[in-house]
Amino acid sequence: MTLHTQPVAQHPQKPGSFSKKFAPRFGMLCLMSAVLLSGCVSTGEYEAEKAKALNFQRLLAQEEQRTDELDARLQEMQQEVSSLGSQNRELTAERDALQDQVSQQQARVQDGDASDSASDMDLSPDMSFSDPTLSEFDLSDFSFDESEFNDLGIEQADAGRMDMERSDATGMGTPTHHTVAKGETLYRISHTYGVTVEQLKKWNNLTDNIIFPGQRLIVSQP
Repeated sequence: MTLHTQPVAQHPQKPGSFSKKFAPRFGMLCLMSAVLLSGCVSTGEYEAEKAKALNFQRLLAQEEQRTDELDARLQEMQQEVSSLGSQNRELTAERDALQDQVSQQQARVQDGDASDSASDMDLSPDMSFSDPTLSEFDLSDFSFDESEFNDLGIEQADAGRMDMERSDATGMGTPTHHTVAKGETLYRISHTYGVTVEQLKKWNNLTDNIIFPGQRLIVSQP
């Protein structure tokens, strides 16, 4: 049996039917691509801004740390300045005290020198008084005898002999004594007898330079 097939009739497509069919889909695809592209750009900008913010926070933390360190250093320096000020005040007080002591010592030395000068002035003879002249005395009532001159010569000879005996006694080891008069000092006595102050203190067992009138001192080598 023979089958006969009839050709299928094909309808010719009208011009522009393809573009009308796929145009909406193509437009949607472009829109989605644009949305995706715009999303990618926004994400990149966000990451960049995020990185900038993190970097700024890191720099801010470093600045805060440096500020804290500077504050601590400033406090230490203030404490050091306060301590140096206290030490300076203490040293100033010590210097003032030493200056006062030096001034007092100088005043004492000057007072001592003035006292020695006054003593020397008291002991020195007053030359302001003139000796009386012989005309002021009436000598008509006085008469001299030759025997009196002879007696005077005998007394002078006796005095010389006593001085020689005292010198011999001194040479034999007997010390010479001196009775302190008012206003005399060890320095003046040592100068009179040709010895030193230390020798006088040693011979008389003196611990200082203080002597008093009427005191009997050894003024030669015992």
